[in-house]
Amino acid sequence: MENKKRVNISQRLMRAYRNNNRCDFLRSLYNDFEIVVEEKYPIIKRTKQLLMAFGAEGSMMSGSGSTIFGIFSSKNQALVAKNNIKKYFKNFFVEMA
Repeated sequence: MENKKRVNISQRLMRAYRNNNRCDFLRSLYNDFEIVVEEKYPIIKRTKQLLMAFGAEGSMMSGSGSTIFGIFSSKNQALVAKNNIKKYFKNFFVEMA
């Protein structure tokens, strides 16, 4: 992706965060490296799909792929997702922010 577009996406994400605009924040989640990584490691895409299937409002790979995260509207939804997803993955944890 062109560097200027990358900056615009980051600015949009930060503006949504500062303005506490959840919808714009979720729409701004983007990591162009996911496309490359998901091709080589389909488990990345599968993990994101599971997070979304179990209630995440957004899911993304962080940086260069050390973590996949989901954003949930409540702690309860995150815990339900955790209990379901841990059936698929041995090393899965939930951090509440």
